[in-house]
Amino acid sequence: MLGELAHKLIEKSYFPKVKSVDYELKKAGVLRILLGLIIFVRFYQIADDYNLYFGEYSWFGFINLVLIVFFTLGFSLPFVTTLLLFFVRFSDGFASTGTLGTTILIQTFFVFLLMNSGEYYSLDSIILKKKNIVSKFIKHQYSIIGKHNNASLTKLYFFAFFVYGLISFGAIVLHIQDNYWINGLTVKSLLSNSYLSSFFQEFRWVESNYSMFTSLFSIAGGIIQSVFQLLMIVLVFFKAGNFFVKWWGMKFFIISLFFINLSYLPHIEIIFWFLIFFPSKFTQENKFTQSVYKLSFVKNLRSQASVLPNKFNGGILGLFYSAYGLILVLFTLVFFPVISNYTSNILGSKRNIVRDLLYRSGLEIPAVFNNSDLSMGDCWMVIYRKKESTKENNWDLVPISAEDGRRITYYGHNVLGFSNHNSDFLYFGTSLAYRRKIINVKDYKRFHEKGFGHKSIIKRVKFDYQKKNLTETYFYKIIVYKNSSSKVIHWESNTERHNKKVVYTTKFKYNGSIFF
Repeated sequence: MLGELAHKLIEKSYFPKVKSVDYELKKAGVLRILLGLIIFVRFYQIADDYNLYFGEYSWFGFINLVLIVFFTLGFSLPFVTTLLLFFVRFSDGFASTGTLGTTILIQTFFVFLLMNSGEYYSLDSIILKKKNIVSKFIKHQYSIIGKHNNASLTKLYFFAFFVYGLISFGAIVLHIQDNYWINGLTVKSLLSNSYLSSFFQEFRWVESNYSMFTSLFSIAGGIIQSVFQLLMIVLVFFKAGNFFVKWWGMKFFIISLFFINLSYLPHIEIIFWFLIFFPSKFTQENKFTQSVYKLSFVKNLRSQASVLPNKFNGGILGLFYSAYGLILVLFTLVFFPVISNYTSNILGSKRNIVRDLLYRSGLEIPAVFNNSDLSMGDCWMVIYRKKESTKENNWDLVPISAEDGRRITYYGHNVLGFSNHNSDFLYFGTSLAYRRKIINVKDYKRFHEKGFGHKSIIKRVKFDYQKKNLTETYFYKIIVYKNSSSKVIHWESNTERHNKKVVYTTKFKYNGSIFF
């Protein structure tokens, strides 16, 4: 019944229709390899730094990396992708690097899994041509769902879009409770934020010289993004609305990639959006794709259409849609603002358990670009180091946060544009948590000597000492700066709000084992 309803909705909508399953599987093969490379870099950074800091390997992290390699190469894809649905979230939890990017990654994995995406550019397509135990094992995996037809694959894309739209709707419900958002100040504050914006200096210059333009730009950006998130699902039933959703979504993700520091979230969203919103316009291979497939590497990885099971088991997907539909209802009841106030009284202490299970399954309401996020550029810690024997003025900056509050990278280059200090272990697990905790702090001395701030100092210093392979005794100097950069108003520019002041300083020695 749910499947029939979805089919009718799709027919009445302008949501893109699949015209060639084979082309979509080829597209998925290319996107799978690209996605695998991106997430391998991200999770390798975390695993490597976790091992460096704690002196031991995380088995969750190691297994997760092995699965990502298999996913990228396309080996036993249905089985491996199913495991990754769990391991990426567990790996984040183990290293304290949880992020919205992993939520969207899980949703993307669901699409790859349910479309049986291993027919092209995969080891599976090669193995399935053989007749042995391994090929039989893999063939059974693909037989569970079988090969889609145009209608069933369109339905899968639409379902993935609906889940994303529901999550976005929940996010806008939170946004309209935020002062920055309802007053159209979010974009203006965000782009001038030294911690969140890659080009904050340029935007500060524009604001100081063209204040009216920045206010109009901020208001317009907030309104358009609100319409996108609030009405996304409805708009695809109109031709102009579908065009807006498709291209504004892609434009927003690309802007996020180059202008906003969000780790690997925009990378995942671009791949997800391209997968579901840009089906082929061709029913046959065009000249360009034919020439690409003649390349030796691609040709060797290409499979024959008859290798994978051709029978489509629609009943299996029907059960999934029905079960996941019930999960989405539970998600709405437990996570959505206002509604969750009532369900919390009913579930009591079990509410947190239910929320955690939903979160691990890739469902959460993004609480981003709100007052807390925008305030993360208002207070930051800067650390310097020098050898005990070095002259007093010869301090080296520890490459985490600069004096103007921006993020720095340990390796001097921003790998894949993540802007995460070269590791989410140091970003989500350290600097981001610190900046959120310090927003409402009044007693900076107590916070940095007995509170969370002290733990953050210890973690950064130990990390830096091990990262740089230091062996001698070093002095570390900590300076905490504060400004009011996030406090913006319309139609005028107050550049003085970016002026920083020192609110706390301390200095100590560290020799790799003892602080003194």
